[in-house]
Amino acid sequence: MSFKVWRIVGVVLASCLVLVPKSAAESLKIGTKSFEPFVFVDPSASPPVKGYSIELWNDIARNLDIESEFVVYETTPAILEAVKSGKADIGISGITITEEREKSINFSFSYYQTGLQILILDEPENPILAFASYVFSWETIKAISFLFGLAFISANLMWAFERRKNPDMFPESYIEGIWEAFWWSLVTATTVGYGDKCPKGVVGRIVAIGWMIGAIFVFAYFTALITANRLQSDISGPEDLHGKRVGVVAGTTSADRMRKEPLKLVEFDRIEDAYEALRKHELRAVVGDAPLLLYYASQEPDVKVVGRLFAKQKYGIAIPQDSPYREQINRVLLRLKEKGVVGDLDAKWFPGSDSE
Repeated sequence: MSFKVWRIVGVVLASCLVLVPKSAAESLKIGTKSFEPFVFVDPSASPPVKGYSIELWNDIARNLDIESEFVVYETTPAILEAVKSGKADIGISGITITEEREKSINFSFSYYQTGLQILILDEPENPILAFASYVFSWETIKAISFLFGLAFISANLMWAFERRKNPDMFPESYIEGIWEAFWWSLVTATTVGYGDKCPKGVVGRIVAIGWMIGAIFVFAYFTALITANRLQSDISGPEDLHGKRVGVVAGTTSADRMRKEPLKLVEFDRIEDAYEALRKHELRAVVGDAPLLLYYASQEPDVKVVGRLFAKQKYGIAIPQDSPYREQINRVLLRLKEKGVVGDLDAKWFPGSDSE
């Protein structure tokens, strides 16, 4: 009888030992990737991953009593696919919330707001190339076209009213007469004033007076346009990249955005490959998330971030659509924002940041 009692006790104890791990903190696989300064990956370090997003997740996990096993992926699409397929329970790095992505996975509330910017080489320009870029820039071409267009209109008016009264200076033949009138128009506009050609008729002189006064405003516009073009950075937004070779990372929001622009888009698997191509002068610029480019430029003196922030976007935590953790994560995220924890992370990793 005593043997049976001890046997029952043994079974009960064994059952308790088996149940102990289940009462411990649950472990989740967290998909991430290198995205400095949000995620730094160094397998030889302890811990092997750190950064803004990692610290934020660790705070969330502690509040939910969750153990985390970080799994590093090469690309953002790879993280999203792992979350979608169930290979990862959570995805966090610098993942932009988009309508297209929310068709297959869920996202937490946003924890960081940013946008896209442009990275270029910070080095002295070749003077010959700089001059060619200046002469053949779109703004210069527009200004010259505007001047020539108005000069041509003025030439046609002058020829129409002077060809009969003043055929010596403005021949009746259209080709020859327009050429002479166009010459007069440009000479008048530039105030060179050779005096070799001048109108004799009343209407012709009225046209000449109008063109003289109008030319003052035309040249003011011409000068202001070109001067502004030279004083400003050659690149200040996506429209300044038209026709240029621009690098982006495939499968990102920067790639989606830049496909809408008329430029020569080059897509890379890794941002590091885009940086290398920029240094080899294979690209004119690299477009990517502002924090990523700004951090890289702060570490590398031969590159700089230029232009305004565009295509604003928000980062969130990727969660499977059937996950029970979404509401819990959102509640904790709101609590961390209210307690100032997220603000402290902003101050630590992005001094002076205006993120939300």
